[in-house]
Amino acid sequence: MILTLVLAVLLQVPASPAGGSAPGRVPTQAGPERPITSLADTAEPGDDPHSLGALPMTILPGQPFGVTVVAPVSIGWQLGGRPDVLDVVLTGLGTGYQEQFYLQLPLKQGGGPVPLLMLFHKYGSKANDGYLHTTFPYECARRGWFYLSSLGATKKSFSCLPGQANREAVWDWVMAFTGGAIDPERQYGVGFSMGGGSVVNWAARHQDPSGPMLAAAVNHTGGVALEDTWLHDAPVRTFLEFWAGGTPTSAPFGYQRSSAVSFDPVSLAPDASVSMGVNLVHMPLYVVHASADPLGYLVTQTKVFKDFMLSLGGTLLYEEVPFLGHEWSSLDERAACDFLSGTKRALPLSGTTLADAGGRWVWCDLEQDAGGAFTRLAWALDPVANRVELGASENLKRVSVDVVGAGLDPAVPLEVGLAAADGSAETVALPGFTASPTVVLRDGLATLAWTWDPVSGVLELQESDPSPHLWRIEP
Repeated sequence: MILTLVLAVLLQVPASPAGGSAPGRVPTQAGPERPITSLADTAEPGDDPHSLGALPMTILPGQPFGVTVVAPVSIGWQLGGRPDVLDVVLTGLGTGYQEQFYLQLPLKQGGGPVPLLMLFHKYGSKANDGYLHTTFPYECARRGWFYLSSLGATKKSFSCLPGQANREAVWDWVMAFTGGAIDPERQYGVGFSMGGGSVVNWAARHQDPSGPMLAAAVNHTGGVALEDTWLHDAPVRTFLEFWAGGTPTSAPFGYQRSSAVSFDPVSLAPDASVSMGVNLVHMPLYVVHASADPLGYLVTQTKVFKDFMLSLGGTLLYEEVPFLGHEWSSLDERAACDFLSGTKRALPLSGTTLADAGGRWVWCDLEQDAGGAFTRLAWALDPVANRVELGASENLKRVSVDVVGAGLDPAVPLEVGLAAADGSAETVALPGFTASPTVVLRDGLATLAWTWDPVSGVLELQESDPSPHLWRIEP
């Protein structure tokens, strides 16, 4: 890794009042300089409407992973000292796009891990969106949090996969750089407009506890349903079709995997089978929008998403702010941080996972039957009964369940209930068995449809029938 440290230019940021206290602010009206009828009207002045907003990198074979760190950045307040802000560019990521981000370090370090707030920028903006238009960097400095804002490949990313891959690389870099100073159970996200949709989709797609799994998120008037955005915002269709690989008709999966909810454009009824918000039932959400936002379709998306999450039993705070305009400033940053600060990541013991790719999803490692489609699995882990329930599975080839991590005990009788919804049976792997079972029962009868690996300690149950069956493992 190449590390270069140079001085940066002044980065403008809203100044706080003398004395270092930025009061919560919720203006009641804003006078836009131009009518806003599309996300394209909200891009930064001088933005090229035909540009993705970032130059693709040419990745050569063997090109090293590179990083340029530009620090410190001057910011507009004093809190008994100035937070250190690193302006970083990662290259050689393999996505075709370099990644620029800001990492703001807490004033005081030491004394245990502290929270990290990740900000997702609005359409047509860069990684400095939070510095230019919000007081979130100030709030993080005041609270002793890390603050991170990343480009996400381009200014017009719409939760695209290259942008998310770039942000994953940023997260890996930041966690290595900070050396355990960030509390993994207090990672928060906030986003506005395009960034509001990005933060909830990021949370829904990142359900691995060892990675950037958020504890809570703030969605400010987010584009949470990209099929609907395509329908109502013609000027941005070019970018949506570029990332999704077509229109919502020709490439629906490309839109749905980058959204949080998919709904009927007439009835507004959500389709839970293709809405990744089902992964967020356990996570506290703060959903807010202005009462008179000119982009009415985003308000509709916000309300549909809110109602959808509440119908699933989600934990959600909803607020409609008296405000005219489509701006960051209709959100009270201090109130948002107060909401986030009261939460730590909690891993549920039951839920429904909608996975757009294989990998770790809470307690389960999923392997798909086929890529380019969703895998669905309803699951419940009961440490008291020492029982696992895996049901309603679709497009699932193999699932490995972290029973030990969830508090179950392989050293005593363990039950596993299985049922598939798509007519395809699957293999279930259970790590943590230090010895071979004495007997494995399937529906009360001894079976040989299992294997045990003494090296890995993994017990595999080889189910051949998608109908409901109960397995029992006797130690």
